Amino acid sequence: MTPEAQCLRGFLCLAANSLYLQDMKKRTLLICLCAVLLLVIANAVAVGFLYSPVKEERAELAPGDADTTAINGVTDSATAKAAASTIAAAAETAKLSLSESSAEMQEAETAAIPETEVAVPEGPFEVRNCGTGKINSISQREDFSLEMKDEKGTVLWTYALPGKICGRIAQIDYYANRKIQYLFICGSSLYLLDRLGHIVKGFPVQLSSEVLLGPDAYDFSGAGRYNIMVLNRDGSIDMYNLKGERPASWKSIRPEAAAIGLPELLEKGNRSWWVVRSSEKSLVYGFYGNFVKSFVGEPLVNELN
Repeated sequence: MTPEAQCLRGFLCLAANSLYLQDMKKRTLLICLCAVLLLVIANAVAVGFLYSPVKEERAELAPGDADTTAINGVTDSATAKAAASTIAAAAETAKLSLSESSAEMQEAETAAIPETEVAVPEGPFEVRNCGTGKINSISQREDFSLEMKDEKGTVLWTYALPGKICGRIAQIDYYANRKIQYLFICGSSLYLLDRLGHIVKGFPVQLSSEVLLGPDAYDFSGAGRYNIMVLNRDGSIDMYNLKGERPASWKSIRPEAAAIGLPELLEKGNRSWWVVRSSEKSLVYGFYGNFVKSFVGEPLVNELN
């Protein structure tokens, strides 16, 4: 590498290092501007070297001076070619430094996103077939379609989906007639299928956020008015009814530490709380999502107000 190219590379590296602790996007933008500016200058200089005419000697030549003039012309041409080669090397160095900076930015941004601690089950999921009373299984194929198999492994039905389900299939009695339906989420859509694999009228229902894990279904009233709890991809936790609506008093739970699963319902008398577990502690929230207390280990009900 030529000295000029080494200097240029050193300049770009110095610029990148000096801005390392600053915002990645600003740093990359500045480096891009520097690289573009240097490329423009390099092209301008190259054009000047390659296309500027060689001055002709107007003075009368003494015998033997013609050879000297020819040598000077060759020297000027070689100098121009050397300069062009140096500029090309510098431009290539600028491109390389810019590429390295972009790769560095992508690596840093990826590292800044914490890996989820949540294990999302992929099935198969055991469910009860209310028609036979037997335990059947629902699994998801490679094309994302669901299939239900009976206890002998015979496929009873399939249902096409656009993506993976969110690790849960809840069983509910939607019509309050002792017949089971299967409730699950794909992306941000809530689905309900009957035991024959038909979509229930009014579904799918659109939720407010994309879900990572859920749903867990609860019938708090005992009258078939179900609510579900979900863990969203952004780490928040929400409660919905089966119309995709949050309760009016609900406050989205945003744990101070990443949750490792869905919240657990904790009850004492006529009072209820949600326990959100992280890898380090247990966080307790009121029924409508207000923070109450954190515990190292298991929460102590007697300490809850």
